[in-house]
Amino acid sequence: MKLNLKNILIGSFILFIVILGLVLFKSYPGLSKGILKRDLHSLVDTYSLRANDTKNYRNIDKSITDKILKTTNKVSNVRIPPRDSDRMTINALLAESIPYTWKQNFDEEVEIRFFNNTSYPAGEEPPTVTFTDSEKNMLRNNIYKTIYVASRIEQYFTKALPWTHGKSYYDWVIDSIDTINISSEIGTGSFGGDREITINGPIRLESIRDGDDSIWFNSQSGGGFFSFIAIITHEIRHNNDSGYFHMECDGSIGNDESLRYMGAWGVNVLSIHWMRNYLPPQMKTAAQEISPLTYLRRICTFSYDEWNSAGETGALSDFLSEEDRDWLRRISTLPLEI
Repeated sequence: MKLNLKNILIGSFILFIVILGLVLFKSYPGLSKGILKRDLHSLVDTYSLRANDTKNYRNIDKSITDKILKTTNKVSNVRIPPRDSDRMTINALLAESIPYTWKQNFDEEVEIRFFNNTSYPAGEEPPTVTFTDSEKNMLRNNIYKTIYVASRIEQYFTKALPWTHGKSYYDWVIDSIDTINISSEIGTGSFGGDREITINGPIRLESIRDGDDSIWFNSQSGGGFFSFIAIITHEIRHNNDSGYFHMECDGSIGNDESLRYMGAWGVNVLSIHWMRNYLPPQMKTAAQEISPLTYLRRICTFSYDEWNSAGETGALSDFLSEEDRDWLRRISTLPLEI
């Protein structure tokens, strides 16, 4: 085949560019990682997921995400918040519409059912209410919204949550439970165990009607949307490992033995701590409204009396046991503040 000078020059130039590119990628690994991280960033933007959320890339070819994560060398441990993190607010997340496909996917993983405990002794059954179809829809949608908003907030953390073992909040939920029961009993609480949680429907319905479904925190009542997240996170934690059980201390029952135990109350404390310190500034503002003290008082290694005697000043973590303080410094480096 006869080759002319023009074709030879074009071929040589293309070969030069390819070789130069390979040399640069080998010589400057950060360059290749940067390009791949930008690719990963676009996936995060498109699917509202973060880097180590590989399980939920439902509509992306898994080979693509695996290749990106492998090539970027431990990029799964790097927190890559969505690109709108400089302008996102908690209120904006509360106002987001939940995609229909998200609800479908969640329903495939976790069953939401209306259920009453039938193990009460005869004659000791608590009174119940009968939910209308409209009320059932309100409660079901509140469960969707609670998990969805908590998952969206978690995507903006610059540091991974300490109790999910590297999983996203969403993956932690669906890996921990199979069923969410909504009870119609009056006067009973919420609880979790055996891959299920039970939420008190009448109490939650009253909170929804009081407007807690649409505001982040109600300073007058202490309620607000965060309380929904706190309850569900708390009860789900009871399902992890061999079960995180409460204990008695100082004459009070239903407490966690320590903060480092990361039990059901502990993850409530740490959720607030993470939101106050590891969210973008404009999202931290809303988190500052909520104090971890309510939940910290249920930790046996926290001395509320000492904090009170000190004039209720100073970092809350100063009044934890030495072991808890050391542990908190290792996972966070930041003190717990009122």
